[in-house]
Amino acid sequence: MPTFEELGLRSELSECCRRIGWKCPMPIQVAVLSHALKGKDIIGTSETGSGKTGAFLLPILQCWLSAGQPTGYALILAPTRELVCQIVETANLLMQDFDYSKMAASGTESKLNVIRLIGGEDAVEQAISLAWCRHHIIVATPGRLLEHMKQSPGFAQHHLSTMKHLVLDEADRMLSMEFADDIDALLNVFEKPVALLAPLKHPNRTRKGQTYLDKIQQARETKTTESGKKENTYQHKGARFPHPQTHLYTATMTRDVGKLRRVALNRDAVFCGVSSSVADAAIGQTDGSATLGQVVGSAAVDLPAGLAHFCLPVRRTDKLAVLDWLVECALSGSTGAQKMEEEEALDFRIIVFCARCHEARYLAGFLCERGRPAVGLTGRLRQSERKRVLSEFSEGRAKVLVATDVASRGLDLPLVAMVINYGTPLTAKIYRHRVGRTARAGRRGIAVTVITRDDGAAYLELETALLSSSSSRGAEHRSLPRWPTPLPPEQAPRDRGGIGAGLLPMSTRRRLAEEAWSRAAKALRQEEERRLEKLRATGASSESEDGAATDQSDVDQDGQLELTDQHWASGAAGIEAARRAYAEASRQRKRRNTAVEEEGEELTKIDASEEEDEARGNLQFEQPIKRRREAAAQQRKKAKKRESCVKHDVGS
Repeated sequence: MPTFEELGLRSELSECCRRIGWKCPMPIQVAVLSHALKGKDIIGTSETGSGKTGAFLLPILQCWLSAGQPTGYALILAPTRELVCQIVETANLLMQDFDYSKMAASGTESKLNVIRLIGGEDAVEQAISLAWCRHHIIVATPGRLLEHMKQSPGFAQHHLSTMKHLVLDEADRMLSMEFADDIDALLNVFEKPVALLAPLKHPNRTRKGQTYLDKIQQARETKTTESGKKENTYQHKGARFPHPQTHLYTATMTRDVGKLRRVALNRDAVFCGVSSSVADAAIGQTDGSATLGQVVGSAAVDLPAGLAHFCLPVRRTDKLAVLDWLVECALSGSTGAQKMEEEEALDFRIIVFCARCHEARYLAGFLCERGRPAVGLTGRLRQSERKRVLSEFSEGRAKVLVATDVASRGLDLPLVAMVINYGTPLTAKIYRHRVGRTARAGRRGIAVTVITRDDGAAYLELETALLSSSSSRGAEHRSLPRWPTPLPPEQAPRDRGGIGAGLLPMSTRRRLAEEAWSRAAKALRQEEERRLEKLRATGASSESEDGAATDQSDVDQDGQLELTDQHWASGAAGIEAARRAYAEASRQRKRRNTAVEEEGEELTKIDASEEEDEARGNLQFEQPIKRRREAAAQQRKKAKKRESCVKHDVGS
């Protein structure tokens, strides 16, 4: 394995790498560095946790130092706020001990300044930082960056015109429909290279080599060239800016050639990776690289070598109890799947992936009720709450992180030795990114997928997709192995006088799980009610001041809980809780409608009496709405008192 210096990295940067624990370059870094330092566009793909962040940061920092540390040098885009924060921390950590005094000869001695632009933080403060601070690298999410471009007409001219490097981390997601409009608008401020990436063969092409859509696109480009006008979906002043060196990195590269061409890569773009498909395409090459035409369409990335996969079929009624049992066994060090390293065994951490936000909230509360230190992470949390959750999990105060797929992309969370798929991943790509949170950087890890009969069809498709990529590498397994540790028995053994905590029967675990789930649901409902009462009292909107959206799917237009989307408990306890909740919601709705009707009638009567007074010549100032409501309430009390007196007289 070559050293950083042998790959062309300057000695000062190599020393910084060694100080933070990067003793030797990772395979993806070996494949990328030589081409990136030559100024070529890069498409890098490698398994999760293999050093892709360093693969694009190191050449950018090397070129930045060689160019004299100019401002506005690189733009890095990532799909999630957490990944943006992680990239910023890595860049600052890498350069914190760099000796800038040796760079005085170049005429400047400014330290690296990295600005992050993400949602959930004050956009005004971000704009002030951009205007007054000499920033060298901008790391942003596409939505917040585009927001700054729309709010400030001169933003692109001041901050993007000098960019020499453009990075799309988690490129497959960045090029998906979710970010399509934002990415197209951002990329449209840069010129397209003169020698574009050549179109590749496609199964739908005609004999002449072009589809009908390609002909239309070519005609539009020809017409634009003849008229001398440049297409631009984002209207900004001035011409487009020079095309920067572009880096695309992901663990699961897209197979859609059209998406790659949208990024406007140069014709000599290099595909660098360490997967088997790239190795097959790069036969005869020593650096693990290949041209894009050799590998596109078959870019499948291997799963981490130290990862052990298991499936655990359970009954639907036992799913909660089995999750609690898995977490208990893992935290106690008795997983039975494989022996962990000594450091991981002392500080074992688990990530539980769910499909929905409300499911993650309730599962985190359930595990806390069962005595497991757990926190929940969803995309609907405020930015301050996200930071707190990740801090608690990283520092070890919480051993279990219950999250949606917002945590499945790019996050390098320490000492995660087990990933539990409580919700079955729908695609092999989602599965790869989820299980990639463990077994990172050569460590070992465990991935368990809990499946029920309802998940059977989706799991079979997932298993087929995973094993089809494994079969090309000579795998003999026709299915993923089962979890080796047997489930607890349904009933307690009769030949024992008592059973310990680790030998609780499944019937007892099921009952304890239902009780804990009910308590967690009650606590969350009370918390939601307090939040709504506070909003009604203050008159504030349901969105936080920092711009992060709350879970609006759980609240209807009247500020009441939407009961149909809640899952409080399983079995009889859940049915009874739901019945009581629906009955209470119905009573509240009737009382609210009745009060509105009565108030409307009383206000109508007051308006009629005012008109009468005016007709009689009694001038009267308009009463405030508060006094009118008080008068209506007093009249209702008098009417009820008269009705009670009449009933009493009739009864007597």
